[in-house]
Amino acid sequence: MRDTTVALWLASVAVIAIVRAVDPSRVSVHALACSPDAMATGRVWTLVTSGFIIAGPPIPQLLMTGIVALLVVQLAGAGTWWLSAIVGHFGATFVAYAGIAAIYGVDRASAEGVIHAPDYGISAVWAATTGTLLVLLHRAGAHPRLTAACTIALLGAFVALVGIDGELADVEHLVAFVFGLAVVAVRLPSGKLSTVAA
Repeated sequence: MRDTTVALWLASVAVIAIVRAVDPSRVSVHALACSPDAMATGRVWTLVTSGFIIAGPPIPQLLMTGIVALLVVQLAGAGTWWLSAIVGHFGATFVAYAGIAAIYGVDRASAEGVIHAPDYGISAVWAATTGTLLVLLHRAGAHPRLTAACTIALLGAFVALVGIDGELADVEHLVAFVFGLAVVAVRLPSGKLSTVAA
C-alpha cells in the first residue's frame, strides 16, 4: 500500500512538470516555492509544495529519482524511502535557512538576495534517497565495486543534471545526501534489511 504513495508522489511531480511545460502560466512557481521569507511569514506549506516542482530538466530527473525510489523501496520498503525523502527535503532546507538566518544576523546585505529567492525542486529528495540507496546496497552485500560504480554513476548523473554552481542549493544537496545516509542508521540500526521491508 505505501509503495503506491511513492508512485503517487512521482506521478504528481510528473503532472506538474507536464503542465509547466505546456503552459508555464498555469503553475505559479512563486506560489509553491519555499523561501526563508515564506517560512518567516508563516507560509510553512511551501516547504511541502516546493518538493513537487522540478528545477531543471524534468525527464532525466524524474527517471533517476524513480529508479532510486524503486530500488530503495525494493531493498527497505516505502517507509524508508519516505523517511529519507522527508528528512532530506525538510532537513536540508532547515539547515540552509538556519545558515541564512545566521548570515542575515551578521551581514544583512549579503543575505538579502536569498531571503526572497524561490527555493524548489526534487533534487534534495533525490540526493537524500540516493544516500540511503548507497548504504542499502552496501548492507545488502553488494560487491564493493558495484557500490562504488553505483555511487559514481548516481553522483555523476546528479551533478550533470542539477549542477554545482557554488550556490545555496549545493549545500542543501550535500546536507540532504548526508541525512539520507543517516536515515539507514536510524531506521535500520541492525543492518537487517528484511526487518522493515513493507
